[in-house]
Amino acid sequence: MGRLTMIAAAGADPSDERSQALLNALAAMRSSMEILRDTPDITPDERTMFAGMALTEEARVERLLHELMAERGTQS
Repeated sequence: MGRLTMIAAAGADPSDERSQALLNALAAMRSSMEILRDTPDITPDERTMFAGMALTEEARVERLLHELMAERGTQS
């Protein structure tokens, strides 16, 4: 399932600013994880940096999703 399809399936408008922020965060997470997967010889410091970047973006996605859910009254 593509990112835009996922956003639409979640009931969000793909042109909405937060939807774009979600897409950007997902792209950043994917990039960091692909580097971790595809570059086995990176230094421990680089590995920590890329893992931290992915975790920072995951927190951003979580915050944005909570905001969207709260607006729709679906937050549990």
